[in-house]
Amino acid sequence: IRSNDLAARYGGEEFIVLLHETDMANATIIAERIRASVQDYVLEYEGQSLSITISLGVACWPNHGLSVNDLLKAADDAMYKAKNNGRNQVASAG
Repeated sequence: IRSNDLAARYGGEEFIVLLHETDMANATIIAERIRASVQDYVLEYEGQSLSITISLGVACWPNHGLSVNDLLKAADDAMYKAKNNGRNQVASAG
């Protein structure tokens, strides 16, 4: 992400990335880059190689909500859509 963007832990296993002045198409591209980067990372632990995948939901202001809560719900719903469609993918709110 860029220096003016913000990544933060939101819950137990959930994170938020706020992309300043980014439209839905570009946010989806960035989300896919993040997903691929995590998938390509190999974690070595006690002599074993572990891989991790993530599911991401993308929502954009004001299209998917005007309040923080509405945007979070839209992104969360999209993330669960990605999980339900097989995981390790990006899904858009809509």
